[in-house]
Amino acid sequence: MNQLVPVFLSYLPVSEDEVEAQVTYDNLTIFIEQHSSVVLGNNFQNLPQLLNILGTAINTNMVTENVRFCAHSDPRQHVLVDMIVSC
Repeated sequence: MNQLVPVFLSYLPVSEDEVEAQVTYDNLTIFIEQHSSVVLGNNFQNLPQLLNILGTAINTNMVTENVRFCAHSDPRQHVLVDMIVSC
């Protein structure tokens, strides 16, 4: 799994297909919430790339309200997206 995350992130941000982007970012935020240590990587090595990816997309039509407002689960688990939105 640790080897797949950088490969997946290398294909982001999605910017051409709105439907694909919404599904991708929705799933990415769910994955961040459920597997943050894997997604963020050792010593948070993936954090700069994640901030760039979500920061680029967060105020566009490419993300759903679920991503903007982290409506997937416990709001205390939304540190990463909250950091991006507050920038």
